[in-house]
Amino acid sequence: MNNPPPVTEKVPELWFTDADVVLQAGAKLFRVHRSILSARSTIFGDMFAIPHPGRGKGVNVVTKDDSYTYICLPDDAIDVHRFFLAIFDASYFESPPSVHPTAVTISILHLAEKYDVIFLKRRAVAHLNVLLPTKWDDMWKLVNTGYNLGFFTLLELAVAIDIPWVLPAVNFLLMPASLDSILALSPWKSFAPLIQQKYIIDRENCISKMALHSGWIWRPLPPASCLSVAICTLAQGLIRDLGIWRLLRTLPEIFCEECVKAINAECYASGEQFWDHLPEIIDLGSWEALVDAKDSYSN
Repeated sequence: MNNPPPVTEKVPELWFTDADVVLQAGAKLFRVHRSILSARSTIFGDMFAIPHPGRGKGVNVVTKDDSYTYICLPDDAIDVHRFFLAIFDASYFESPPSVHPTAVTISILHLAEKYDVIFLKRRAVAHLNVLLPTKWDDMWKLVNTGYNLGFFTLLELAVAIDIPWVLPAVNFLLMPASLDSILALSPWKSFAPLIQQKYIIDRENCISKMALHSGWIWRPLPPASCLSVAICTLAQGLIRDLGIWRLLRTLPEIFCEECVKAINAECYASGEQFWDHLPEIIDLGSWEALVDAKDSYSN
């Protein structure tokens, strides 16, 4: 029994009545100008230049009112929606310091790479450079934000497009996530086996090295200026259970003010030691080489 075709819907903000190509992604339809797509992307230019002998793959279709080219794309509909908005609406995806959701940036980067839209690729990377810093002081400011599974697809995408300088931050921000939650992500199943294997190994190495740099957790905590030795000593058990990779800079109120200062200082120092060695831990060489590559890409 054949499944019924999906019910399609036009995307109003990307349906230009004077345009000459209709592209379908999933159930979404986009009517846009082939001349603009061709000017932005050699891939689309080549796609339009090649005759295709069948509907759904790229064929001239005459309706009652219009003549246009119809092409069905294999990409995710949400990704295509964001990607086309970035091309046809200049205000949708502006360069930094404008701020955009991580998911939007990664969607646009993925398709900008696939369809060779250079200006969007560079703009998306510029946003990632803000979101995924290479300096510890900038990374330290993100510790309170917790982990962001939205960065997960970059484990593969960053390798494919050769932007390795974002990977230390990606690995760092994913460390607090449980392995179960990582393995349950749909992108995990589509990763190449070598990418999966590398992430598991890198994750274990990162956690081991972080623990090595966090020996202060096992030392008696309360400083001489502690305002509540008994309570703060008991609360130190929380620190040991969490581990430094799960610590927030805003600590539980159960700690006295002096202990909060002491813990933050220890977290910052041990985190910095780990960060300094992180590229080597995940086989990316030195920070110096990564920063040079980042600067070269940006210039």
